[in-house]
Amino acid sequence: MGNRRTVLFVEWSTRGRDFEITLPLVYFFERYLGWETAFVSIFNLPKLLTLNPDMVIMSNTTGAIENVRMSRIIEKSSIPLFSHVSEGMFRENEIEEFVWGLNKEEKRFSEVSSGVWSKKSFNMAVKAFPELDDFYHVTGAVGFDKYSIYSHEKLDTGKYAKVIGYAAFDFNNIRSKKDDFIRTRGEGFYKKIMDKAHEINEILRFVIQKNPDVLFLLKSHPGDHPHEPIEFKGLSEFDNIKYIGKDVGIVPSISTSDIWLNYNSTTNLEGWLLNKPTISFNTEEALFSSDILHGSITETDKFKIQGYIEEFYREGKIDDFDTKDKLRQELVSDYIGFADGMNHVRFMSFLKKHINMINEGQSKPSGWNISMKMKLRGYFRHGLLSLAKKYENVSCLERWRFPYSIFDAKDFENKKELLYRDFDRFYVENEEQIKELYEGWNDVWKDELGIHR
Repeated sequence: MGNRRTVLFVEWSTRGRDFEITLPLVYFFERYLGWETAFVSIFNLPKLLTLNPDMVIMSNTTGAIENVRMSRIIEKSSIPLFSHVSEGMFRENEIEEFVWGLNKEEKRFSEVSSGVWSKKSFNMAVKAFPELDDFYHVTGAVGFDKYSIYSHEKLDTGKYAKVIGYAAFDFNNIRSKKDDFIRTRGEGFYKKIMDKAHEINEILRFVIQKNPDVLFLLKSHPGDHPHEPIEFKGLSEFDNIKYIGKDVGIVPSISTSDIWLNYNSTTNLEGWLLNKPTISFNTEEALFSSDILHGSITETDKFKIQGYIEEFYREGKIDDFDTKDKLRQELVSDYIGFADGMNHVRFMSFLKKHINMINEGQSKPSGWNISMKMKLRGYFRHGLLSLAKKYENVSCLERWRFPYSIFDAKDFENKKELLYRDFDRFYVENEEQIKELYEGWNDVWKDELGIHR
């Protein structure tokens, strides 16, 4: 890689949420700063050890035990580490879980800064843990920049000109953890939640039957694989439905739809960013996953839901949805910070000082510091995961197949080639604002957001 500086991205997958968080930063380093980049699976220790990065970026350091372990390795190796908070819609009653996750030591490791989505999230975290005041920075949700940058692809809908999408809820995951759920929330609560799956199935069945000229895109939840979403039971009998699995992203699913339906989902916010009216089949605030549902139409009466569908296709809008426009703008600010496509630039502004130090030779990581035992374990695991991916029909390797099934370096490069064209256009159109944010956001963000401590 010559004399060019190198940033290492350590991630789980080349698709989905973490990929969408990471790609804007990869572009910034490559095209704006002229650095080399490496994008490596968190499980591929042999590959990591061949690299000598100047810094490491991870989309999350606390969400899984593997992320915590990797953070410890990077800390011990004295390599500058920066991270995001990928699950950024903090809830005050669960703030410890959001901040520390599986990092039971409640230790910051070697991270110099970590990006949170909004002022609201920052205030929650620092109120509970004042020592993190200089650690967290408000960047906005980087993964949401895609809505402003990309030319969103549309799915093939065949003969149908009208399309309505539905995002499945996490019922399968709740059912699989029934005993734990009952122990923590009670049997009555568990039954109440699972009864909702049947209620939603009835609503979907009704509106699918009532609208034979509309294609219904039924999008599975990430936790459903390999099972069918519970609320989709028996819907395959209808001709005007199309199942959308894990291989199709949420963005093209919403982008293709005229109306976005769900039970209780943060995809409502994504629908708003794509200018889609959203309807949630949940009217009980005690069951809301977040305040976001307040910005959506919340309704369980199938006849009223059908009325909204008819109103949209007759008028091109839904009045009950439009009356909440101001509230939705406030919710976007509260939860993802900014919706201008520049959140990755704000994140990079916090790294600028360290990037300059590296460029000027003031920061020189000495390389990986890993015990022989950990190396042997890493090489053995990499070999096992590689075999599981290669021999897909060997049943005894099934449990080892997942980590490398979701990581495809060639696919990552193909996506870069495709999406960089959108980035190139976006950067030309917003050249001055990008320069201004990169140069200055780190210095002004607290004043801009009215954070005074």
